[in-house]
Amino acid sequence: MRLIPSKHILIVSDSCYSGTLTRAATSELKNNSEREQYIRKMIDRSSRTLMASGGNEPVADSGGGKNSVFAAAFIKSLNEADKNVFTAEELFHGRIKEIVAGKADQVPEYNNIRNSGHEGGDFVFQLAKAYTGAPSAKAPEVELTEPSKGGFSIDDLEKQGQQIEKNKTAWNAKLKEMKSAYNQVQAYEKKSATADLKAAAWERFISSFGEDNPHSTEDDSMRTEAQERVGHWQAEQQKAEEKKLAMAPRPSKTATGSSYTDPTTGMELVLVKGGCYQMGDTFGDGEK
Repeated sequence: MRLIPSKHILIVSDSCYSGTLTRAATSELKNNSEREQYIRKMIDRSSRTLMASGGNEPVADSGGGKNSVFAAAFIKSLNEADKNVFTAEELFHGRIKEIVAGKADQVPEYNNIRNSGHEGGDFVFQLAKAYTGAPSAKAPEVELTEPSKGGFSIDDLEKQGQQIEKNKTAWNAKLKEMKSAYNQVQAYEKKSATADLKAAAWERFISSFGEDNPHSTEDDSMRTEAQERVGHWQAEQQKAEEKKLAMAPRPSKTATGSSYTDPTTGMELVLVKGGCYQMGDTFGDGEK
């Protein structure tokens, strides 16, 4: 609705509706002067409003003859309008709401449409038989001055366009260079280098191509994949170090009672000298 160029938009929806910013009913205007001023104000300000047959509730699709109770009330209110010029809000609060609420359980709503460009105006109806031209505001006083002598030119726009194309070409070249580097690191992964060197290769790739390309998303994908490979090879390096530590020779102790603290677990171990002992029943009352 923000993109629609119309100054006033009124949506009449014979369905449930909820979640808008409700505007209070217009107060009764006492005389014609106040009324003309009010109408001009509603026309001058943009409006985006909704007239709905109900709130957050089921609504009747019958009860108005060939129409729903809401549609029938809407048509009846237009046909029996007692003013030549009136707003949608006046139509709703003056006639439609009362008729619908009196004939059905639903309560219709008239609301501003949130985040749609509404600026406080309203949709204004005018009977065709009374149309004499839209109410116009008093023309502001204009100081008569000479027109400016500046000429028309789009040279700056053309230069901007040329610069954009130049930048795009440069970014395309950078992306091509990035793809080449990416392929190099992928090939390096297949070689017999250690895990820490492979991780370093991907980290160098990320640091060399950290700028975001405004004309492509391929660079983002390559950086994401590179970061994942860094994590993979760092994990592999950690595994290799743990395996190496586990396989490292432990210092041996030969004297019975000598202690040794394991560097990995921190457990203190005591050597018990090996020997032989007789195993089995030594009391003569056992079984085979």
